[in-house]
Amino acid sequence: MPDRSDPHTKPTDPLRTLQLMWEPTVPPSRGPKPKIALEQIVTASVALADRNGLEAISMRKVAAELGVGTMSLYTYITSKSELIELMVNAVFGELQLPDPGLGWRERITGIATQSWDLYHRHPWTLQVNLERLALGPHLLDAREALYAALESLGLAGAQLYGTALLIDAYVQGAARNAIAEAQSAQASGQSTDEYFAARADFWERYFDVQRYPVHTRIWNSGGFDLSESTFSFGLSRLLDGIEALSSTRR
Repeated sequence: MPDRSDPHTKPTDPLRTLQLMWEPTVPPSRGPKPKIALEQIVTASVALADRNGLEAISMRKVAAELGVGTMSLYTYITSKSELIELMVNAVFGELQLPDPGLGWRERITGIATQSWDLYHRHPWTLQVNLERLALGPHLLDAREALYAALESLGLAGAQLYGTALLIDAYVQGAARNAIAEAQSAQASGQSTDEYFAARADFWERYFDVQRYPVHTRIWNSGGFDLSESTFSFGLSRLLDGIEALSSTRR
């Protein structure tokens, strides 16, 4: 059991974490003058997580990354959970939010595509609960841009919020699947095509066209070979559905 008297194991003060995100120039609350800046700690932590995953993040490892003692980090940050909140907010600052003058579909496509790219640059972000980390300025800016695009379509209230969650779920789920496939290919040394080529005998030995008639019709029509990326295809169909939903409110 952790020692509850140790200040480093105490629950993070949420107001202090918010202050670090919204007022990052606030000086440390205790200890000597720090050797490093908060931004350096967050940047090094993001780089470490990008290379080795979120499980690689610890105060000791981040300190080693920066070439300082572990206690130097505690001058600014009180816990790993607080550090992760700062990391998530920082990477969402990479998003280039769309021009409000663009059409709703173009704005949402831009936000979704940039989010897809962000998840690929920082796969560890998919390991955290982004709903509980939505109070940082960069996260809120991204949410506001998405909400504004949906509002311009005529959605409001719970319907608007539910639609935003649907978009999030699609983008995050699609990114998670694509990243998992890329990681499997890297670990096994086999691409997706090579994986299925090694199992080519399956189709003759086990696949039954009577049992799987729809599979067969899709295959015969070339339907498994999408002319655009799976992500783009799915996003376009999702936006078609959202547009149809909005038309019922007019």
